Amino acid sequence: RERLLSSARESISNSGYEKLRVEEVVLRAEVAKGTFFAHFKDKDALMDILIADRVEAGSLIMAAAATKGDVELIGAIPEHLDAVVEVLQGAGVTITNTDRGMRVSCEKLTGCDVMTEPYPGFPTDLQAQIMAMLSVAEGASMVTESIFENRFMHVPELMRMGANINLHGRSAMVRGVPQLAGAEVMATD
Repeated sequence: RERLLSSARESISNSGYEKLRVEEVVLRAEVAKGTFFAHFKDKDALMDILIADRVEAGSLIMAAAATKGDVELIGAIPEHLDAVVEVLQGAGVTITNTDRGMRVSCEKLTGCDVMTEPYPGFPTDLQAQIMAMLSVAEGASMVTESIFENRFMHVPELMRMGANINLHGRSAMVRGVPQLAGAEVMATD
């Protein structure tokens, strides 16, 4: 923290924003956990405090997989995503650790089963994202929500876009379709 404060003081004083309190900038950085707008010469000092959000990282991984992309998530911490990585690798997603984070690519997405669990299990906050991804995977998948009731509010919206999903209590059977189509949808969460 002292290294970060020292770097922040130097950067701010050199930028002409002397009235900005360094401690306020650091507090904003700690709260934002990854979204930071101040300039620091010593980026390593900033990275010592900021931790990548596993739900944001998981969302980006699933977006890359659903679109058959190839991306590097700089700053992602693989150890925070063990359960997510295990499920996604089972669905055909290639995830490798890099010096800067994780590399994600996918040539063929296949169905898989997933159950939400408390940390370190599969996050309930990624349940909608994986269901959207599995909507365009080959084959069938089962998504089970074990933490919250009524957490499938996104299913009708995915179905408006052409997803093939059947709800059975706290589980959803997802049968992949070749592609989804644009539609007017509502975000309920």
